[in-house]
Amino acid sequence: QLAIKFNADHRYQTLDNMMDGMTMAARQRFNADSVFGSSEDFAQVVVGIPLPCLALEYITGNNVWPLSSLIQLSGKWGTCKSTLAYEVFRWFYEFGGRSVHLDTESKFNPMLCASVMRYGDDDRAVIYNRCESLEDWQRRLEFYVSQFKTAMLGTKAEPGPGKVIPVVFGVDSLKAASSEERQEKIIKRGHGDRGFPIEALKNSDFLSGWKGQLDYWPFCLVLVNHLKEKTDDLGRTTEYTPGGELVSFLETYEIRTSIWSKRIANSQFEGVGVRLTCAKNSLAPTNRRIRTRFIWWTELDGDQEPQQYHVWDWNWSTVTMLHEIMTVHKGPEKGRLKELGWSMDVKSPSADIECLASVPLLGMKKGEFLPFQEVGEMIHNNPEVMALLRKAL
Repeated sequence: QLAIKFNADHRYQTLDNMMDGMTMAARQRFNADSVFGSSEDFAQVVVGIPLPCLALEYITGNNVWPLSSLIQLSGKWGTCKSTLAYEVFRWFYEFGGRSVHLDTESKFNPMLCASVMRYGDDDRAVIYNRCESLEDWQRRLEFYVSQFKTAMLGTKAEPGPGKVIPVVFGVDSLKAASSEERQEKIIKRGHGDRGFPIEALKNSDFLSGWKGQLDYWPFCLVLVNHLKEKTDDLGRTTEYTPGGELVSFLETYEIRTSIWSKRIANSQFEGVGVRLTCAKNSLAPTNRRIRTRFIWWTELDGDQEPQQYHVWDWNWSTVTMLHEIMTVHKGPEKGRLKELGWSMDVKSPSADIECLASVPLLGMKKGEFLPFQEVGEMIHNNPEVMALLRKAL
């Protein structure tokens, strides 16, 4: 009977039954939400907020910004790290979520944040905190996570909605938060001095013990950090993020910002060109990069009052990425795009405004060109074209 049960014809069914039984037993003994045993289960491993464009899907390898995650945004001074964090806040807000901002630099610009998030008169979209130390932002983070959990679960008398409200917690920045211990020593001495990396040790201790509080909840912790350089004994320069190596180990993504154009200016808007590089990716290939633009302009409203707008130009980024894959990048994506029938003609791709594209799969006639921004929006709103491009990329 054993020989028949485990022979080549019956072995897989026998093993399937064994694995199903083991999965059921594990769910009864451990946290049922933590055991995944089928393709349907695996589809729930990565759950998140839908991304606003194909270019972001390309560098992250996913079409969502993952929940129950820790993500780091790093870059040098003036590379739009904070405004990218506000943009993440916007994604959560757009899908019914909320944001908590923990500021350790005392440089928060509420009008800029409101403009990027586009929350209008809804001043409950984000809670802003000015934190005085490393321990202060950690205590506040623990407080807000606990409060949101309590509100979502509710009580028997007043039940909550459940784990359905996405919340992003942003710390800006990790490097700027000095510990209370260091602050006391500086005040006592009256000057700065060399010392042990107190902050890195405390960050590592806190995050390693606390990160599990995000698991199985629609939460995301976004750490904004500075990008530094160090030179080894052989003169080789490498980039790194301060605050403890464990942060890099725990993060799902590390997205680095840099500037490819210091100033974009024309009669319609101003801005800067920003390059995003996924320097660490736990879910897909690492080191993919895209170019995008952070732009702003001013319009007069009905009362002739100036209204300023700040926008991450994701639609432009999608078309620019596709153009560069077809003309500059080295890799298999170009061949797969052609094999699946993708083609795109462009005019003045390096221009600020007059960059134009024509895509037959979008129903555009020969010789019909539209600005990159409009073509990118058409791509994003076309499920068939998006499915084709995702398959190729």
